[in-house]
Formats: sequence, C-alpha cells, structure tokens
Amino acid sequence: MTFVTVSVEKGLAKLTGTVSSDRDKSLAESLAKIDGITGVDNQITVVPPSPEPTIEAEVAEEPSSLYEEAQLEAERYWNRFIFHCGDSDFIYSHRPADPKAASSYYDKPLDTYYEMRNLIISTDGDIPTPRSEVDRLNEQYSPTGIEWSGSASVSATAIRIYLSQDTADGFTSEGWNRWREESKPLFKVGLSKRNGKWSIDEGQGASRFNSENFKKARCQEIPGNGTSKPTPQIQTPQSQTSQSQTQDLSDTYAKVGNVIYNKKTMTVFTQPSQFFGDSGKTSFNGLRYDVQTQLPLGLKFLDGRKLTDGDYRNLSRKN
Repeated sequence: MTFVTVSVEKGLAKLTGTVSSDRDKSLAESLAKIDGITGVDNQITVVPPSPEPTIEAEVAEEPSSLYEEAQLEAERYWNRFIFHCGDSDFIYSHRPADPKAASSYYDKPLDTYYEMRNLIISTDGDIPTPRSEVDRLNEQYSPTGIEWSGSASVSATAIRIYLSQDTADGFTSEGWNRWREESKPLFKVGLSKRNGKWSIDEGQGASRFNSENFKKARCQEIPGNGTSKPTPQIQTPQSQTSQSQTQDLSDTYAKVGNVIYNKKTMTVFTQPSQFFGDSGKTSFNGLRYDVQTQLPLGLKFLDGRKLTDGDYRNLSRKN
C-alpha cells in the first residue's frame, strides 16, 4: 500500500509515509522537485508487500498430508493379515464349521490361502467437497466431521487360491487352483478420517473383508510348503517367456523387482490393467524391461499424484 505525505517549509519538501519499493521512493522524490523547492528530505519508508498465499498452495498442502496418512493407515491395517513366504505374499482365512448349517459345505471348516505375486497396498479417496451452496450451508450447522473418505485395497498381478474343500457351487475345487491374472482388488475396505480419527469399514462392496476369519499363518502351515502335499509348479505370467516370442519394451518401461513404471512419463503401475492400458499389451508373456536396482525420484501414479515417502516404502517392500 502506498501512502505519501508532503510538507514544505522554507523551500524544503519533507516526504513521509510508506511505499512498496525503492523505485517508488525515488519516484516520489523526483516528483517533489518542482519550481520553488530548494531541497527534498525523503523520509519515506519502504515496506515490501507480503506474499499472499495462492488458493493452489492452500489446497495442495493439506491433501498431500492426508494422502500419506491414508496410505500409512492402509499399510498398518493390511499388514495385520499379510505374511511373506519365499517369493510370495499370503493371506489366510479360516471359516469355522457350522453344525446347524443346512448344507454339508458349511458343516465343515474351510481353510483358504491366497497366494499373491507383486502385491500392492493402495488407497483411493479424496477430501469431500460440498456439491452445492446448500451443502456448504448445511455443513456449517450440522458438520459431518469427515476429513478424508475412500478405500484401502490389496491387489496383485498374479494370484492363486488354495481351498481345503470344493466350493458349494463346485466352481472352485479343493487344493491349489491355477494361477490367474487379477485386474481388480482382491480385498477392499472402506477407509475414512472423521474428526481426526481414522476408521475402517469392512463391509464395502463385493470384495468385502471380514477380518474375524483372517489371521497370519506360519510358512510351514501352507499346504505344499513343508507339508506332505507337493507344491504345484509356479508359473506366473511373467515367467512364461518360453511360450511366446520376447518383446523388448526396455526403451519405455523399466522394472525394479516386481514394480513396473514408464520411464518417459514417470508413471508407476499398481495394477495390471494400468500397465496393459498404457502399453497396449494384454499379457505379461514374453515382455522384456529395462531392469533397474531402485525406483527413481519423481514417480507418479496414473491419476497424476506424486509418490510420497510412504508409497516408496510400500513399493520397495515388495522388491
């Protein structure tokens, strides 16, 4: 803000007030040198304007913190159930027998092991934004307290399942079933922060997760791993190079352990469908990448969000 006062006494012009720059101070002095003025006493104070925070800066700081908080909460929750053996991650569930069940399928206990390759724990959510002026007004009188709302999921590029008995519909048989590519989350729970406290909602959607039946198991308890049952030969999509001609994608795509990213766009892929959509491929068979030893800085997710320290820790844990 510029405010200048001029007083003249015996031909001497005295300048007081404030301006925002040295240039304005000099300009005021030169303008005071008019006919009849024998000298100028320039006592103007220069006060540089304070930088005003932009709307973008105010908005960006808070979501970045909440996104990282959400990722850490997701990792904390899912690591209660995930255990690592050999080259795979596992989740184990035990459904107790129900003697009162009408079907013989439920009157026996059921053990299920989910074996996963290239496991990724990810979050999907945002800060709720009032949709209209009415919503904003209602929020003032009846606050919901919701600071972040979304989901936390477990995904993998390849998965196979072990069942201790055939399923009721006969679609999945007892024992280890074949490996398959998985484009959707294997498990998903709701994740939200309300009034400063994070909470989990396990009853979300078709991939709902009932933690009462899930717990960590020991590696020697896995069927075919230290037991009398032989382990079926593992053949993940990435290892089937002998069945198809090798395709060299190393100019564009790099691989660090089990993580693939686009070197040109610096986009990291957390689900097979993301890589397939970016590369135009429909299978991992016979693909060759630029193999690196560590993930570079500056990577981002497909939605444009830059990886946080928590994201890097989560991805590096799988390598």
